[in-house]
Amino acid sequence: MVKLALEEVQRTKEKLGRMPEEATKLINFLNTKNKYQLKELSIGDRTRTILKIKKVLTKISLMQNLERRCLNMQEEIDDFM
Repeated sequence: MVKLALEEVQRTKEKLGRMPEEATKLINFLNTKNKYQLKELSIGDRTRTILKIKKVLTKISLMQNLERRCLNMQEEIDDFM
């Protein structure tokens, strides 16, 4: 099961690709704009938009934590055997 979890983590990380870096850049970009500039970009609610973007960062953080826990479990299994 640990190996399956690690495979799924790897698939998710590959799927996310460069999204975390791009999400951070996008958040920084949005934070430099005033409400009139955001309106020109068709962004009515900066906070809601940033929260949607932060979901990518949350997902990669969860995947990193899951990967670390799976590796720790695998080490414990290997030590036991």
